[in-house]
Amino acid sequence: MNDLPGASEGDAAGVPSDLDSAARCLDADATSSEPGGSEAEPEQDRAVEPTGKRAVSDEEPGASGTDATSSEADRDEPVEDRASSEGEPSQPVDQPTAIEADPTEAAVDEEPTASEDDEPAGPPEPRPDPDRRAEVARRSLQYLIDKVGAERAVVLMEVEAQEQLEVEAVCGFEATNFLQDAPVYHEILRRALREGAPEQMNDPWEYLGLDPDDPIVKATMADSSRGNSAICVPLKSPSGRVIGLLYGDHHQTEAFRARQMQLILAYAREMEARLFPGPPSEPRPRPPRVHRQPGAGAPDSGPEATENKPRRILPVFRPPVLPARPVSVLIPVGLILAAVWVFVGTLMGSHRTERRPPAGIRVVHTIQNADPMIIARTFLRQVQLRRFGEAWQLLSPDLQKKLPAASFASQAEAWLADSTNRWELGYRTVSETARRETTILVQVDPPQKLKGLPVWRWTLQRSPDGWRIVQMEGAPLRP
Repeated sequence: MNDLPGASEGDAAGVPSDLDSAARCLDADATSSEPGGSEAEPEQDRAVEPTGKRAVSDEEPGASGTDATSSEADRDEPVEDRASSEGEPSQPVDQPTAIEADPTEAAVDEEPTASEDDEPAGPPEPRPDPDRRAEVARRSLQYLIDKVGAERAVVLMEVEAQEQLEVEAVCGFEATNFLQDAPVYHEILRRALREGAPEQMNDPWEYLGLDPDDPIVKATMADSSRGNSAICVPLKSPSGRVIGLLYGDHHQTEAFRARQMQLILAYAREMEARLFPGPPSEPRPRPPRVHRQPGAGAPDSGPEATENKPRRILPVFRPPVLPARPVSVLIPVGLILAAVWVFVGTLMGSHRTERRPPAGIRVVHTIQNADPMIIARTFLRQVQLRRFGEAWQLLSPDLQKKLPAASFASQAEAWLADSTNRWELGYRTVSETARRETTILVQVDPPQKLKGLPVWRWTLQRSPDGWRIVQMEGAPLRP
C-alpha cells in the first residue's frame, strides 16, 4: 500500500490520520442528533409523556454518547420507581405543567372599583316629630294673628310619607279650598318655596305684574282683592331644605312693615330650633388637680419622674361644728315659712289660667278646634270680607235660629254700606275679660282715634263642635 505524502511512522503504527478524525467527527454528529445524545434539550421540550415514562434523561448536559444511549430497560423504568431509588420525592406525572387561574380570583378582579369622585351617602335627614310639628303649627298660627297682625293665616308643613306640603293649621280660610282659591296665593307660596326666602306683597296687581284694567284679569282676580297685603316665610331643616311655610294676609295695602317681617323671621328661626332640637351638650371633663410644694418648679415629664416623686398628704379641711339650735327657735321659723308658702300658693291658684291641651290632630280646623279668641277675631274678619255664610257658622245653634242666614247677611250688608263702619271694623281689637271652664267673655274695643264709640261684649261657650258665640251685646248685628 502506498503511503500518503508526509505520513510518518507513528501514523502507520495506528495513530489516526486526518481522514480518520474527520470520519469520527461525522459519526459523533450523527450520534448527538439521536434522542439519547449528549446535548441538553431546551426546558420547554422536556415534557412528560402521558404513558408515565421519561422521555428525556435527567443527567446534566455534557454526558457521553455511551451514557446517553442507555438500555431499553432503564428508559422503560417508571418515573416513580426511579425517583424513589434516587431519594427524591415522587410527583404525579399526570399533573399539568401550567397553573390554572382560580375562578374566585377572576371574579374578585372583575368587581367594579369605586372611583375617588364617588362620595359616600351621608345619614338620612331626621324628620320632625308629628306631635311637635302640630304644636309648632298651632303656635305659629296664633303668632301670625296676634303679633304680626294678619287677618287670615295658614301654616303648611311637609308630609312625612310624601315629600310635599299640606295645610297643617288655618284661620280665616277653608282648609280644603285654600289651595284652590285665588292665584295670588299660589304665586307667593310658589316663590317662597322655590327661592327659600321670605316673600312680601303690598299690592297683588303690582306683585303679579298684571293690568288692573284688563276685564279678564279682573274676573280672575276678583277674590284676590280681599288680601291686598301678604307675607310668607319658609321654615327650613338643618340642611337648608324648605319643610314648611307661614302665610298671612290683610285686606289693606302695605299692612306689613319691616317690623312685622323681623318678628316673623325671628319666630320662624325659633320654630325651626323647636322642630329639630340639637343633641345635648356633654359636660367638659375637669383636668386633674396637681398639688405642688411651695417654691417647687414644674414637675418633670415622664412616668419615671412621677413614680419617683413622693406623694404628699394634704390636710383635710373640716368645717367648725356649730352648736345645736334650740327647738324653741326652729319651731317658729318653720311655722312662718309654712304660712308664707300657703299664702303664695293661694295667690297663684286664684290667677291660674286654664291649661290648653296639646293639639292631637294634624289639621287645626277653625270651626271645631280653634281657640275662642281666634273664633272671635275670625268672626270680625269674615264679616269685614263679606263672607257672611262662614261668619254665620260661628254662631251657636240657638243664635242661628233667632237670626237665620238670610237675615244675617242682609243686616251685615246694610251695616257695611257705610264707609265709616267698614273702617271701624278693620281697627277693632278683641281682648279677653274673663274665662271659665266652658265660657269666656271677650270685649271688642274700638280704635283709640275714634272716641265715643261703644265697646262690644260677646260671650263664647264651648260645645261638642267647638267654641261658638252665644251672645252679642253692642254688636252691629243684633238678633
